[in-house]
Amino acid sequence: MGHVRRVPSKRQAVVDDDTKLNLLLALEENPITPARQLARDSNLNHKTVLKILKYEKKRPYKMQAVQELLEGDPDRRVEFCDLLMTCIDQNQLSLEWIVFSDEATFTLNCRYWAEENPHWMRELLLSAHRKLMCGPE
Repeated sequence: MGHVRRVPSKRQAVVDDDTKLNLLLALEENPITPARQLARDSNLNHKTVLKILKYEKKRPYKMQAVQELLEGDPDRRVEFCDLLMTCIDQNQLSLEWIVFSDEATFTLNCRYWAEENPHWMRELLLSAHRKLMCGPE
């Protein structure tokens, strides 16, 4: 005779309607609240919160960082290129002397929970002052 072994089944967490309502009200009040924070505040498992949000058709949308181009920006770019080429032509500057670096702005892993994409954008303000020195000092 064979043996029958019981396989533990995954049980769905039972969450009462008041807890779900409080979770959704907290999210409505602050849509950028992380799901893990909602779980801690509601004394629920993180995956349970994600299932509730999915059932309620809430999806996480990522913020898009943008930088506004001002009216004079294209002209300043052309002026910079002209100045750079003039310095190179007059042997006042060698491309070997230039250090090119990227500026980086770091943001937290921020999500906006909503039923539809809010096309959430945030303008990043970067320093507008740049300095180019031609030739040795």
